[in-house]
Amino acid sequence: MPGSIRFSRTAGGRRTEILFIFETKMVTFCYYISDYGYGHATRSIALIRALINRVPDSHIIVKSDLPFPLLHRSLQHPRITVIRCRNDIDFVVHSDAPVINREQTFRNVMSWMNSWDSYMGRELQFCRENRVDVIISDIVPQSFLVAEELGIPGIAVSNFSWDTILEHLYADYDPIEQVKSAYRSASLALVLPFHTGMDVFPRRQEVGLLAREQQFSRLQMRLRLGIPDSTALIFLGGGGNHPLHQVHNLLSGVPTGIRFVVPTGSLSTSSQVIQIPPDETESQNWIGMCDLVVTKCGYSTVSEAVQAQIPLMVWKREGFIEDHIIAGTLEKEGLGVTINYADINSGSWQTSLSEIRKKTERFDMPYPQYKNSTSSIAGVILEFIA
Repeated sequence: MPGSIRFSRTAGGRRTEILFIFETKMVTFCYYISDYGYGHATRSIALIRALINRVPDSHIIVKSDLPFPLLHRSLQHPRITVIRCRNDIDFVVHSDAPVINREQTFRNVMSWMNSWDSYMGRELQFCRENRVDVIISDIVPQSFLVAEELGIPGIAVSNFSWDTILEHLYADYDPIEQVKSAYRSASLALVLPFHTGMDVFPRRQEVGLLAREQQFSRLQMRLRLGIPDSTALIFLGGGGNHPLHQVHNLLSGVPTGIRFVVPTGSLSTSSQVIQIPPDETESQNWIGMCDLVVTKCGYSTVSEAVQAQIPLMVWKREGFIEDHIIAGTLEKEGLGVTINYADINSGSWQTSLSEIRKKTERFDMPYPQYKNSTSSIAGVILEFIA
């Protein structure tokens, strides 16, 4: 019996329903996720959920290392297998400031590049044994060489590529060409907003925002937690390797009626601080009930704030070219403002909250590319491999 997949896409202001008819065959995806932070993992979770719901006869194998615990807890489904697998690297950041430790990071880069041959041999064997039909990657370069060797589609989904990151830090590093060559073998690159260009991919298509959708509205979350609508909530997100260390500084002189939502692990015991529970995986719901998001320029938190139409205040990490692009786009589009990390940690920024609101008035303007496009991105992939 044949099966079918129905999805809709919007182009030129027109919404079109598309129906694919296919012979029932188990389609096996292998989804490689970068170990560079958690933004790759959270948006991949969104896309994996969309794909597994769209294709009833499918199996998705997810491979990553750093975000493995989050992926494992978020993707509890009988047709999803999450495997711990080191794919690339995360950057080493100095403990006292959000600045890349270039020397230590470079040693990690060299170790990663030296492991390519063994990685390729292992993943080729794995994909053959598991009869993988499609490889999706955010944004592990070796995975596209595996797809090319196997003669199957290799699809990139990301807002940056490693060659851009490495060129910014180590311009004369010879193996960068090896990374570029791997990306050139990709079948298709779906380029997300806040991107670095990704011109290395021969076939690229810009798409809308990829992010986990809110499962509960602002009102539902506040009712659940007993927080009145009149209470101003500010989300403080710093990331595990460069957090906002002095939470108590941020509480000094806080106007009445303002509370903070912080990720798991905050040391503050103040009643003004609402900590996300350790077993919570869906932080987008907590972000969505806030009035302002204060964070580093990471794709995950930024994208989930933008889709919820919440203004942002961000700081840039030294050495991260992605941060400069994200911050610049937020400023240009009127979606947020940039502030110095030291000022954020001191709490002095709180005196200008009203000015932040004025600078983000354009947020109410329609920006189609910043609306959640997870469903349509899944549709593009299914259309490409049909």
